[in-house]
Amino acid sequence: MYEIVIANRQWSGPSLRGWLVLKRTGAAFTERKIEIAASGGRVFTQEDKLAFKARQAEASPTALLPVLRDGELLVWDTASIAEYLHEKHPEARLWPRDPAARALARSAVAEIHSGFAGFQRECRTDLFLRVRHELADPRARLDVGRLVRLFRDLRGRFGDAGPFLVGEWSVADAFATPEAARLRSYGIDLATFGDDGAAQAYCDVLLETADYLAWEVLAEAGA
Repeated sequence: MYEIVIANRQWSGPSLRGWLVLKRTGAAFTERKIEIAASGGRVFTQEDKLAFKARQAEASPTALLPVLRDGELLVWDTASIAEYLHEKHPEARLWPRDPAARALARSAVAEIHSGFAGFQRECRTDLFLRVRHELADPRARLDVGRLVRLFRDLRGRFGDAGPFLVGEWSVADAFATPEAARLRSYGIDLATFGDDGAAQAYCDVLLETADYLAWEVLAEAGA
């Protein structure tokens, strides 16, 4: 049985990505959560952050989560976890069967995995935050504009194949889900970044999937 080690559900976009991919396989798994705790009320001190990092380092060679354990094998990094689970569970069809759709889905994953740092820095993951935030950093604004184009263009190309980024659900949707949640948390109006409605509709689909809603329920319960 797999074990996935995750951080706080409310604040960990990477943990959400890895968990969604694992959940999609249908395989049995257990969870272990390493939480950051605030010693000073609701404010995380530097000592809190260092203690959390030390606990992560006990579970992960990079001191980052999630990690996936399969027996004696430890797999780190969400992209590697996704590839490993794809190879172990081909029946789950974690990547599209069509070569063009698969190539574009993998391109989207690579871009989301390594990019959008400006947006992620200015707008930290918080699933339950609801504010209207005006992006101050020009890099964050560029990132959101690119996210909108990515979502809009791929949905425009694959809209007839299904409701997800390239039609049927794929790893790309697991990687896009934390970004959709972040956009919602900060009340970002996608129309101001060139959305014709397709990107917003796609974000809405992601945040209404059964697996995401299950994660949100667990986050709200503190599980």
